[in-house]
Amino acid sequence: MRKIHSFIKSCFTQSCLLCILLSCGSNSKQQKMTFWDNCDIVATREIVNGDTVVVCDLSAVKQKLNIPLSLLVEDFEVIKFDNSKEEALISQRVMAPIVFSKNYMALHSFGAFPLKLFKRDGTFLRHIGAIGQGPGEYYMISEVQIDEDNNRIYLSSWISDKILIYDLDGNIYPPIPLPRRVVRCRMRVDSTNKTVLMMGVFFEDTKSHIWIQDFGGRVIQETSSLPYDSDQQPIEDFIITGQHTKSIELFREHYKNSNDLLYHYSIDSNKLIPRFKIINMKNDIVLYELPNQYIVETVHSTGIQNDVTSTKIIIDKVSLKGCYFDGFITPSGVLLDQYPMLAYMTNGYFSLVDFGSEIEKRILKVNEKDLSSENREKLDKLRKIIEKEEDDCSLLFVGKFKQ
Repeated sequence: MRKIHSFIKSCFTQSCLLCILLSCGSNSKQQKMTFWDNCDIVATREIVNGDTVVVCDLSAVKQKLNIPLSLLVEDFEVIKFDNSKEEALISQRVMAPIVFSKNYMALHSFGAFPLKLFKRDGTFLRHIGAIGQGPGEYYMISEVQIDEDNNRIYLSSWISDKILIYDLDGNIYPPIPLPRRVVRCRMRVDSTNKTVLMMGVFFEDTKSHIWIQDFGGRVIQETSSLPYDSDQQPIEDFIITGQHTKSIELFREHYKNSNDLLYHYSIDSNKLIPRFKIINMKNDIVLYELPNQYIVETVHSTGIQNDVTSTKIIIDKVSLKGCYFDGFITPSGVLLDQYPMLAYMTNGYFSLVDFGSEIEKRILKVNEKDLSSENREKLDKLRKIIEKEEDDCSLLFVGKFKQ
């Protein structure tokens, strides 16, 4: 009889332990879904001419939440840029994407200073090229690509008929000719196969927004511009592509574009495929695609210099849930909501540069009681980096988007 009681007691104990373990697993899974659980479904999947398109309804977006960066990125870090040399100094808040490779990063501010090459730890190496009209020089920078494996840096200027080529030591090589003069183009250069995928703006005589060419300037394939309306002023036309995913996304920024679609370019079928749009929106928009989310942004200005704000919406690709948001919360609790924050993001990285004095003001707004001990240490480390500098310094917030 005692053996039976012992057996029953043992089974009961094991059952309780199993329930606790299952409960813990369930709670852990639920915690991972907490953020999107706080949002409503704001989009649907619809078939447009045989293609599946995610359609976000603005009227369905109700909540407003700031986005924890840990939801989107991994390997997040804060890097202080080298300020030991005058040529290393960043004279203004960087207003252009920062380009990364495994061991290097390059930044510019269109035409405010030459392209600056740094190590990934923030150590300044050199200027690449120079502002001017001579060989290897440029007026304003449109796009930069670092190909570390092949010791090459590719640069396209704002208006040009060629792609400039340098090595990581700053030496100049013969440029890649383009079949036509381009304005504010985007590019993907393949050094191994010696091809270039180009994305340019729309003009009345433009045959295509996107084409693939060889290093000699010969067009291999190109697409028609027909998916886009052609009744807009060319000067307001700009191609947006963050290149955060394996897909080649393409969105056209111009006036009265609230009904425009974000497309993917299929190299195999050589056509643009619609993927995302927003409805019930009256303002001009910019669409960004991240590996797991879409972001819609509308910009507002009072006309006063630097007085620019934006309204932002994020949509999860899987659950189709979304919300308004002001900015991103770092693990140390600092809110990053500077404009044009989203324009910094390119090639699979979240990145933002700002002065230490500006970040110090944001640190004062952090409620440290809400931080874990680990994140309080990160905030204290950030504070000490800023306090250590006698002069103002430039800080880089960077992380790789989760794929």
